[in-house]
Amino acid sequence: MKQHTGKSTFPEAISLLFSPGVQIADNSLTNKEGFNGQLQNAVLCIIEEIDLSKSSIALNRIKNWVTAKFISIHIKGTTAYDDLNTTHWLQTANDITFCPAVIGDTRIGFIHVPNKPIYDPMFMTKLENEAPDFTRELLDVIIPKQMDRLRIPVIETSDKIEAMQRNQSPVLYFIEKNLFDAPGEYITLSEFFTRFNDWIDPSEKGYWTKQRISSQMPGKYIKGRISTGTWAFGNLSAIKPSNLDNSPYILINDRLKIEGDK
Repeated sequence: MKQHTGKSTFPEAISLLFSPGVQIADNSLTNKEGFNGQLQNAVLCIIEEIDLSKSSIALNRIKNWVTAKFISIHIKGTTAYDDLNTTHWLQTANDITFCPAVIGDTRIGFIHVPNKPIYDPMFMTKLENEAPDFTRELLDVIIPKQMDRLRIPVIETSDKIEAMQRNQSPVLYFIEKNLFDAPGEYITLSEFFTRFNDWIDPSEKGYWTKQRISSQMPGKYIKGRISTGTWAFGNLSAIKPSNLDNSPYILINDRLKIEGDK
């Protein structure tokens, strides 16, 4: 979401339909002590402009709270207790990577909101006038039988796929976007390192040493010496291969050898 797309307006509009129940819940996801009194009787939990992608605590909590029947409520200074989980979660952010979606995720959906500002000083008043009829319509909806752990299946949007890819290791994401699986081919470590550093954000260049890159390479891209003695990653190429049926490289001692060659 960009600026002026309704990140704050949307929860305000929902609060016209039921109140209390709409709750800012950033702290419940990130609080290291586990205090989450914000979630008591919460129905719609809002996360605004908080980067959750690098927080394993937030990721594990959101995984549990999206599907759990009960939730442990822990208010500071009191004893934690289990309550029926009524929470539904909405995160809004300008940066798609702020959401902790990873490959294989089935809990989180993504919606891109275009930048179409609404300049109407009577907008909230109009929504408030419409709220009773809208609520009546919702109450008349026949809810279908739940077939999975989520009542409504999560749709794999292009935005979600992009987010899952970008939340991978930068090394894996770089390979996926810039290089090719190529049995029997190789890319030298020096060339890989140069290409990666041209691609990565300048602020991260000092962090990604050749050793750190090597530690995050998938096992199918074997690191070894080619015939000249230069270090390379086997079965990986900067050029799209014309033949994917070539025999792959294997590692013998520290040398890359074509499987089947003597």
